Amino acid sequence: MVEPEHPKLSILRQCELLGIPRGMFYYEPKETLEKNLSRPRRGAAKYPYLLKDKTIWLPNQLWASDITYIRLSSGTVYLVSIIDVYSRKILSFRVSNTMDTEFCVAAVTVGDNIPVLVHTLIFPKSGLEKWAQLNSNP
Repeated sequence: MVEPEHPKLSILRQCELLGIPRGMFYYEPKETLEKNLSRPRRGAAKYPYLLKDKTIWLPNQLWASDITYIRLSSGTVYLVSIIDVYSRKILSFRVSNTMDTEFCVAAVTVGDNIPVLVHTLIFPKSGLEKWAQLNSNP
């Protein structure tokens, strides 16, 4: 497409005529190393899957939670969602610009409903006490 040794047209002019940014001409993709993210690293802790022998047959029997981040032009926000595993409905979600415990606990407190089990990895150690307190109050 672009001929760097063209006698009359500069690289800039050729890129303009083709409608591509000049940087595209100079761009060389970096060779990426594929990481195997599905395998744990050596020495990583292994945790048992506690729901292996459980049968979920009722709504509000088991909730799952997930947390992710969303990049915005002004920074990063965090989204936590609470999902009823049986019905697969999103019961609650919260968005925060900080990833603190209160924001996660607020998402779990959905009215008066407290499930029998909550499968979660989102609470830091400081949040476990708040979660235990929340879970013990019927």
